[in-house]
Amino acid sequence: MPNGEPNSRALAIAAQRLGTTVDGKYRIRAVLGLGGMGIVYEAEHLFLGRSVALKILHPRYADTQEAAARFLNEARAAGSIGHRAIVQVMDAGFLDGTTPYLVMERLEGEDLEHRIRRRKGLRVVQAAMVLREMMKGLAAAHAKDIVHCDLKPANVFLLDKHIDVGTVKILDFGISKVGEQQTSRTESGEHVLGTPQYMAPEQVQGGVVSPQTDLFAAGAVVYE
Repeated sequence: MPNGEPNSRALAIAAQRLGTTVDGKYRIRAVLGLGGMGIVYEAEHLFLGRSVALKILHPRYADTQEAAARFLNEARAAGSIGHRAIVQVMDAGFLDGTTPYLVMERLEGEDLEHRIRRRKGLRVVQAAMVLREMMKGLAAAHAKDIVHCDLKPANVFLLDKHIDVGTVKILDFGISKVGEQQTSRTESGEHVLGTPQYMAPEQVQGGVVSPQTDLFAAGAVVYE
């Protein structure tokens, strides 16, 4: 939740969009989650009758250029990879020409962070299977010269109760780096982006990131 915003207030803000239609195509039906900078809804594509996940930038960041850029970066990065272990981004746009939104595939299951907490960890064979599937997704991203830069349990989604081939999805490419942009600092150089518990030394120091940066994070995730 943004800057420790009380859960009830955040939910009240999110609920204001329930029943509304985005871009004339997506009718918002329920709140799926509250992230640091965005609200994720379940929505229905009115023409296809298909359930999708609709991620909208939180209103408090509507006038922040960096936040909007991260949303667009996520759409471009995740949308260009095209691998089953990467969440599919199907559409993107702006509400009223200012607030960005993303349309993603609707996933059923839970993220790895919740799975670890609920089960107090995973068996070694399960952790190995999660790692195998994560590596497939990361390999596809790295082949496109994309470094995720924020791999952590909350950004690894497990699609069903049994971990197997095709049931792991990597989420949130908001701070991913592409090609020549592969430094862990923002464009202004003011601060380093990432989650400290999973960051490789070069990322912490604000240096150049690489596929090895994601491998370090993957190791930290599997150890946890």
